[in-house]
Amino acid sequence: PAYSAPGASPRRVPSAISMEDAPAEAEPLCVYARLRPPAGAARGEVQVRRRFGQAKAIQVRNMEFALDWVFDEETTQEELYEMAASERIDWVLSGFSATLIAYGQTGSGKTHSMIGPKSVMESGSLDVADPDELGLIPRACQHLFDELYNREAQTSIVVQCGYVEVYNDR
Repeated sequence: PAYSAPGASPRRVPSAISMEDAPAEAEPLCVYARLRPPAGAARGEVQVRRRFGQAKAIQVRNMEFALDWVFDEETTQEELYEMAASERIDWVLSGFSATLIAYGQTGSGKTHSMIGPKSVMESGSLDVADPDELGLIPRACQHLFDELYNREAQTSIVVQCGYVEVYNDR
């Protein structure tokens, strides 16, 4: 059995919920790409392929990659959150686990997508940061704790969160 954080009184965590209990539209794995604005005037060899008004593929040279969605350079932090993460937080509130992973080479925009631009990190407080610039992590935390705050007072809740950063394969 799983228990709450060390130092806290032991509480049994409810047993795992199977995907059979998940909402019918729940996707256990989704893959998104977010394109960073190009350094030069053009994006070069990466092209977003739109079909029926939806951006769901990227072409790089002569290879095409099908994805659940492609976010272009004009995508706001809020649009990214609403499409890629908001529903996952709702699932967490229903008892499911969720993981958000950012993967890419150095300088590709992972920190910007996950936390926000440098100004968010330097602000020292999310209350001071520009809300439009907040990335997935602060938005997810705000969403999660707003929902938990509005639950019945006698509800017992244990929140566990992990953060891992791998840099230079370490």
